[in-house]
Amino acid sequence: MSEQDLRELRNDIKNILEQLTALRIDLAKNYVTKDEFKSYVKQENANKWKVAGFGVALGGFIFGIIQWAVRLAGGD
Repeated sequence: MSEQDLRELRNDIKNILEQLTALRIDLAKNYVTKDEFKSYVKQENANKWKVAGFGVALGGFIFGIIQWAVRLAGGD
């Protein structure tokens, strides 16, 4: 290998290391703590129960309307 090839190789390695350092910094900025994740999971579970409760309430309301319509139509 010539000196020119070695210089190019060193520069390539230097560029790769700089990119890895930048990637580490980006990953550190996006790090989620265990407590934040637990809080997120709790919130998601609470939202699921809210949606399920709304679905049950809406289903009951629709069922009530259907029963009322059947009674009005004389299908008692």
